[in-house]
Amino acid sequence: MANSVQWKLEGFYDRAGTQTLSSGVITNAFTQFGIQSTRAMLNRLLPQLAAAATALCPRSGLEKAHLQDSIEWFVSPTGLWGAYGSNFPYAAYVEWGTVNMTGRHFLTGALNVIKMQNLGG
Repeated sequence: MANSVQWKLEGFYDRAGTQTLSSGVITNAFTQFGIQSTRAMLNRLLPQLAAAATALCPRSGLEKAHLQDSIEWFVSPTGLWGAYGSNFPYAAYVEWGTVNMTGRHFLTGALNVIKMQNLGG
């Protein structure tokens, strides 16, 4: 019995130019396509999210200006995940609020803005 399942797909060729592709070759091709698509999507959306968060960030005072400037985004080296946000210690307090102030939701608000733009809202 063979170690891998083989298919013959018309119109699909491996690097050697044959039409017999193993399930591993197909899986690897689809996996690579998925990673490239995910990386491209993250590289398109995360800068938009960071820009929207910067626009929604409170603007009063020098401390708040530093908060705006601290908003960044990145995509992991694998390309499978990314993030946007701020590493300032008080960013969480501005986002979610405290017992003394209401949250400003500049990070989650950015997500809502971008979702609405992509949905045509």
